[in-house]
Amino acid sequence: MNQQIPMYTYLDPKNAPFNNLPPNPRCEYVVRMLIEKRETKNGNIRRCLNLIDKLERSKSPMKNTLALMFNEYPLSYQELNTIPEVRDWIHKLLCAKPYLFYYLSDFAETKKLAYLSLLDLGEIKLDNDLLFMITACAIRHAIDKGDSRKTIREIEKRIRKSIKEIFC
Repeated sequence: MNQQIPMYTYLDPKNAPFNNLPPNPRCEYVVRMLIEKRETKNGNIRRCLNLIDKLERSKSPMKNTLALMFNEYPLSYQELNTIPEVRDWIHKLLCAKPYLFYYLSDFAETKKLAYLSLLDLGEIKLDNDLLFMITACAIRHAIDKGDSRKTIREIEKRIRKSIKEIFC
């Protein structure tokens, strides 16, 4: 089976808000947020919150664009999920922005890492109640932003697909 691999155009977070980006059907926009080790150890989510606020104010649609990059931890998302300060940092971010999954990108397995960080350590199972809550928060945010029904359905599908891929 020939699976299409998306191409990405990287946007510099310092240039946010990203207004009037031209739609490009051949690529997806990605905002790579480099999270430093000291930020995770201190539980400092301020920089990321500021960036999410800018994504929210952007006139261009910024759903599915945010990639959280923990570069000082050269590990896969499954291994990152075992580091307590990374799990705590992501949990804190999700508490501050319950609709975070609206913005999270599939790039660098960001959605998968965020989902696994919500589960108990060592518990790798599909929690349908948790998946429903994550999806509902993202959909509520999409409705508040005035997204179309088609866009809302696409958001739901992307979140569910990304999370379910963990268990395939």
